[in-house]
Amino acid sequence: ADLHCQFSADFGQPRVEWKYFLPDGSNWYVYYDGTVTGKYVDRVEYSTRALHFKSTIATDDGRYVCEAFDSVSKSDSAQYACQASNGIGDPKTSSPAIQMDVYDTNVGGIVAGVIVALLILAFIGVGLWFAYRKGYIGRK
Repeated sequence: ADLHCQFSADFGQPRVEWKYFLPDGSNWYVYYDGTVTGKYVDRVEYSTRALHFKSTIATDDGRYVCEAFDSVSKSDSAQYACQASNGIGDPKTSSPAIQMDVYDTNVGGIVAGVIVALLILAFIGVGLWFAYRKGYIGRK
């Protein structure tokens, strides 16, 4: 059995992870950090775009998710759907499509905020030091 993961990446080769989801919503990794994990070690091979099951067992039945796109940008906001096929029947597409929204982080605003906070702390520190030196703050 082969599970394919198709993605496009204009930023190089993204990190790819495969997860297996149980009916109760919990999950575990099939492929993570460059290696096949757990009970799949001797039965599954990873290639850039697919998992190949050399042998399957009844407990392999379930939902598998491929996760790739290390970084995304606002232009990646869209509706996405998954299409699965096995060469036997017609391809199946997930329904409904899922909306993915990407929000840009205002890095400039964060940096400016940190600088302003540091300047305020420095101003308070210099003010306290000056008040102490002039004797406005007791030495005891």
